[in-house]
Amino acid sequence: MSGPARVVLVGDLSDRRAELFLGAARAGGLEVLGAVDHRELLRDPAALLALPEGPAWIRLDALGAESTPALLARGGVSPRPLAPGELAAPAARHRGLGAYLDDVGAVARQRPAWRWLTSPAVVARCFDKDATAAHLATLDVPMPRALVLAAPTTDALAAAMVEAPRVFVKLRWGSSASGLAVVSRRPAGMTVWTTMERDGDRWFNSLRLQRLDRAADQRRCLDWLLTEGARVEVAEPKVRLGGRHCDLRVVVVEGRARLALPRTSTHPITNLHLGGRRGDADALRAQVGGERWDRALGLAERAADGAFVAGVDLLFRRDDHAPLVLEVNAFGDLLPGLRSERKDAYDWQVEAIRARGAPTTGSRRDVGSERSRSPEP
Repeated sequence: MSGPARVVLVGDLSDRRAELFLGAARAGGLEVLGAVDHRELLRDPAALLALPEGPAWIRLDALGAESTPALLARGGVSPRPLAPGELAAPAARHRGLGAYLDDVGAVARQRPAWRWLTSPAVVARCFDKDATAAHLATLDVPMPRALVLAAPTTDALAAAMVEAPRVFVKLRWGSSASGLAVVSRRPAGMTVWTTMERDGDRWFNSLRLQRLDRAADQRRCLDWLLTEGARVEVAEPKVRLGGRHCDLRVVVVEGRARLALPRTSTHPITNLHLGGRRGDADALRAQVGGERWDRALGLAERAADGAFVAGVDLLFRRDDHAPLVLEVNAFGDLLPGLRSERKDAYDWQVEAIRARGAPTTGSRRDVGSERSRSPEP
């Protein structure tokens, strides 16, 4: 370490994430070298170089919905007005995200004393469920089993489900339950619940789960997801907490599990913005046992490999309470009011940055030297 720590924020400056991090940084004694909005960098990545030179840690935060048209254009889709919540060409959006992150990483390399907290390449990996699963496999991190389909169609999905009564069909490029369907096999056909709703020929994220009963509606939904690129995972029965489905969000900061939040729901999708509720961590730990709980935290720490901060989602299997990792969220630290040792997620990050001090010259690996683009589906 050499000198005090300084930070640069690259994010959506109109979002409360930016406000919370910058507030914690200043309160914690960090010098904020500057903050740049993604929308400005999407227009001109070189705008990052307008900030003062000198050693600094760069925090890459979430992009807002307003950035989607520019990402689609970078992904090869002609820009058009988008309605709020619209799921427009998600595979193309991810290509655009990778291209944008590559460009920002290349610009950052022109500042020899800057270092990313989480590199653009790791962020891009977290937004590709197949790439994340492949990486976790190299770390021996267990996940629910994935099904390989003969074709990206509803018929191929039905054929593969002979060996699995219920599956999650997850948009490969999604996060926060965006583009998600829960499909159950029944004697009379399928049951499909989804976080999407359709308006004409366009699909939208919904804040209310939709049940699709008509076979034609089910096929339209699943064919669209599978064609765009989806990961199909066997649905493992989760433990119940207070009679409700339950999983666990763990916030890992610099390799240490700092916060743990059970999420509960009346249905298998527990996301808080879809009606899930915060659960009692002590009650869940008592139910699954200390050994399983500690193993879950250890798996979360391994799953966050390469990320300065990540929100890792896990489940405990209902039969043996074995933990499995579900997701690794690059921007999964927004949990207002959740604290441990009187620190929230941003306080923990500021403490870790302050302990690092100013970055020193050395390996360039964390300054965007890796490619951010995922393989084509």
